[in-house]
Amino acid sequence: LFEAASAVPVAWSLTLLSNPRWARLLGKDRSWLRALSLQEEQVSLHKRMVAAVAERPMRSSTVLPWAFGVAQLLWPRFGKWCVDHAQDNLLRVYDELLQELDNGLLPDLSSKPAPLLARQHYALPATATVRDVIEKIHLDDRLAR
Repeated sequence: LFEAASAVPVAWSLTLLSNPRWARLLGKDRSWLRALSLQEEQVSLHKRMVAAVAERPMRSSTVLPWAFGVAQLLWPRFGKWCVDHAQDNLLRVYDELLQELDNGLLPDLSSKPAPLLARQHYALPATATVRDVIEKIHLDDRLAR
């Protein structure tokens, strides 16, 4: 759920940047949106990996984009705050998840094999687990921050 929520600002920001009329509504400082556009492919890939691990569609993927889009148009500073807040919290959530996996608090998740998409993207061995994938995603997010 949190991976889906953190991807929403990126998708909406790119939509707004592609339409000059909407881009004017955001004001002069749009550099943070351009930086996000460089992360779009990575965020989308991470979202698909998490969905593959969850083995079910992310219903939040349909509601969150519309809610954020309306808020972004009405209050652009809120959009920037959401992006920063989502990225910071996503790093914290991955830290906590890795800690819980290491402490053995999530045995079902730690023994689960890595999805094929993640193994191909990160060149992981066939024996890779979800923990390995989460570690790679966490590293990607840290480097992007």
